[in-house]
Amino acid sequence: MPPSVTTEDLDYADLPIIDISRADTPEGRADLAIQVSKAMENQGFFYVINHGYTSTQWFRFPMQQTARIFDIADALFTQVSEEEKRQPEHVSKMKETGSAQGYKPREYIHIDNGVRDQIEMYATHRDVSKYKHPKPVRPLLPEISHFVKHSFFNILHPILRLMALGLELPEETFVDLHEFDAVGETHTRFIKYFPRTEADEEKTRGVWLKGHTDIGTVTLLYSQPVSALQMLGVDGRWRWVKHIDNAIIVNTGDGMEFLSGGYYRATVHRVVQPPKDQRNVPRLSIGFFGLPNDNVKLGPLMDSPVLQRVGVKQHGRFQSDAEIPTMETWRKARLSTYGLNRLDLKVSEKDRSIEEETNTWADDGRIPYTLTTHIVPAAYWRVDPDVELPQTSADHEGGRSFKEQRKKLVRMGEERLRKLWTEADEEITHLNGKVGSRGQTKIMWICLNRYIRTGPVEGGNVLFFAHATGFPKETWEPTLLSLLSSPRAESQVREIWTWDAVNHGDSALLNEGKLGSLSYPSIERLPTHLPRLPAKETARRLQKGFPDGIIGVGYSYGGLVCHSSRILIDPVIGYPGIYSQRPNTLVLGALARRGVWKNRNSARQDFLRSPFFRAWDPRVLDLYVESALYDARRDGDGTQAAGMVVRLKMPPIQEVNVFTSAPSAADAWVRLWRGELPERVALRWIVPGEGQIELPDTIPTSDGITPTQVRVWLRPSNSSNVRMDGAGHLIPQERPVELGLELQQALLRPADRTEASVAKL
Repeated sequence: MPPSVTTEDLDYADLPIIDISRADTPEGRADLAIQVSKAMENQGFFYVINHGYTSTQWFRFPMQQTARIFDIADALFTQVSEEEKRQPEHVSKMKETGSAQGYKPREYIHIDNGVRDQIEMYATHRDVSKYKHPKPVRPLLPEISHFVKHSFFNILHPILRLMALGLELPEETFVDLHEFDAVGETHTRFIKYFPRTEADEEKTRGVWLKGHTDIGTVTLLYSQPVSALQMLGVDGRWRWVKHIDNAIIVNTGDGMEFLSGGYYRATVHRVVQPPKDQRNVPRLSIGFFGLPNDNVKLGPLMDSPVLQRVGVKQHGRFQSDAEIPTMETWRKARLSTYGLNRLDLKVSEKDRSIEEETNTWADDGRIPYTLTTHIVPAAYWRVDPDVELPQTSADHEGGRSFKEQRKKLVRMGEERLRKLWTEADEEITHLNGKVGSRGQTKIMWICLNRYIRTGPVEGGNVLFFAHATGFPKETWEPTLLSLLSSPRAESQVREIWTWDAVNHGDSALLNEGKLGSLSYPSIERLPTHLPRLPAKETARRLQKGFPDGIIGVGYSYGGLVCHSSRILIDPVIGYPGIYSQRPNTLVLGALARRGVWKNRNSARQDFLRSPFFRAWDPRVLDLYVESALYDARRDGDGTQAAGMVVRLKMPPIQEVNVFTSAPSAADAWVRLWRGELPERVALRWIVPGEGQIELPDTIPTSDGITPTQVRVWLRPSNSSNVRMDGAGHLIPQERPVELGLELQQALLRPADRTEASVAKL
């Protein structure tokens, strides 16, 4: 008997219901196409009913087909021995092959606070004969094959036709990209969720599978009674997806978002602990994941009149046809990272996944913001030259005997970097602005925190905070707490984003092994990282701008990322110079920096020995110790015993890499000096206080004039500045409260809301 439906009063998503049986006629398809388009624009999920998988007898079994397939799903876990599940030919090798085929065991994914998943999965390719199955499964293959083919031809294909019609394309456009016999990985996942202990539920806040988007085009989830699925609404709220007997829950994934240029969004969803009256019941789930043929390029279908009208660019989020990945490339990139955890030097759940975290004010009801963490693709491909970066002393745990060796490594490393930069500069000069041959096609990732207002939202600004070199996104939180402590200032903020650049914080963990490159940013090839909004909204913004502000807050190195934004915290915008011709004190310091400690307490004690860290606000230091470090295994090498240590997420060599990225600092300087930043974009500079150490700069100045004074008046019109008393360059670390209050004032100053002043980012 199936479990009983919950009787609890849950906050359900209001999802439309599509009667797919009406797709048998042209008139029905035309009407349903409109319904599906509206569902994708407003919710991102919808139900399908009357899908044909409902006959009262199937083979020799007197039961509905759906009930039978759920019985088969259970048998895949209960009738196959643990020993057979662990056989190499039956274990999923998704990380190695990019195929989900086979068994994924429990405790494969790290969820939070040391808790691992209690989810078992068996995946099978749409052609069930393609892979070898455990012996108890083989008699069930004819039924599984029938289920797969019905899902593929009688449900997936009709939905694809409706989506094509919604884009005013020929009906078979998407169907032709999903061929049953072609090379591709459309598959079924049979999943069993097992109850967890109350202690584990508390540690993970009841999250069983963190928020994510699906990889392919269309996912079919056969509805079952145990409630646990939640979707993230456009208002930032998680809502339950209600069970409807014999319905199918449909959502689109990354592949469809790419092919539609963002018109059909991939909606974030997750699995959580069921309601109280279902908590001790195992949960069976059956999902059919539609993916295009492996050779399909995931660029927008520009023959669509709809995409043309709403202003989708020819290559979508990419800059050229050559940059658009195939479904195979995207699939392997996503699945290769599935389930990796911090002990494996990476963060679990890659690419635009969302994991719920706890923020500094989690228990303060006066600050009505909730935190989610998003992982998105970085710029692809990258013009950075891929080189072998020099060795540093970061991996050594200290000690007097290492001092001479460290000095040698620092000297050799600095010389090697200057040589690499000389070679890079020569190549760029030779190519006269064209892209060289040493760029990278490796897919990298960006990790962002999103703080979204939970109360009623009407207007307000979106703030984007870009960090300085070496500081993870979490260290902004004391500043954010100060900023949001005023109800009046809070009313001006709809949401806040903070990020880790590709070689910082959690992004560095995600990209570990791919960071062997000079940081040479190209201002000509910046992609769109988050194509979440409907294309119609994007087109409206391109024409009219944002109804409310998007305000960039750039600190130090982050001031280069946000140099066309409004608030700059002592940004590294420097007079043009040539790094390769002179030593760099910041580089020398980073090359000598320690990067590994026995544990976090040892690291904290080491930090506090330095005046650099002792000047910090204690809350910022706490967040740095927690967020800038990660637990890692250390293999024994004859001089050090094997065991666990903590390491910097951002290796010191990557700090060096950022400190040598002189072109972006000089580019920002020159563009401000030339007046290329429109006057309508207001600039507010926040710089060190009187008598504090300023950023080094080679600009020649008059007597009594400091480089900072020259910098803040590069673009004098619509600019203002303030000194932060008692703080040097480390303003967010040393004076987070005062900085938050200054940001309050910046938000509350009257702003020009005329059409001419709307910033278009």
